[in-house]
Amino acid sequence: MILINIMSNIFKKALYIVVITAVLVASFAALPAKAETPTITRIEVSAIAGSKATISWSTNQATTGIVHYGLVAATMSNFLGDSQLRQDHQVTLLSLQESKTYYFNVTSRNAGNEETVSFTFTFATVKLTQAEKDEIKGQQVLPTTNDFVGVDGVSATVAAVSWTS
Repeated sequence: MILINIMSNIFKKALYIVVITAVLVASFAALPAKAETPTITRIEVSAIAGSKATISWSTNQATTGIVHYGLVAATMSNFLGDSQLRQDHQVTLLSLQESKTYYFNVTSRNAGNEETVSFTFTFATVKLTQAEKDEIKGQQVLPTTNDFVGVDGVSATVAAVSWTS
């Protein structure tokens, strides 16, 4: 009788361990997989002229994109971006001061809310001559009928217009 009681108790304990283990495994298996963090590559600064510069970069997955920038690396209090999910990003910074060094980084966030922030980089604006300023003012770029024209980021004072030709 004693042997049967001992065996019965051992069997009950083993059964509890199996049941508890099965519940824990089932609970962990039900957890959603964490989204992959975006990877930022090919950060470039182009079209630097007087008071503007264009920052472009790519990501390994569709993300939003924001450029944080400023004259002081520690604050970079200005930002401009795009809330559309895409892999190739381009942001044109306007109203920059001439002959200044700007600090910037880019932030990309995917649909799973995973975010990556780049290192901080710099670029310098140049001082345009009066003739260059007049030339830029006098230029008028009009899209042709074969061009795709898009308008994005319209507010009371700003509209971003883009096209491909």
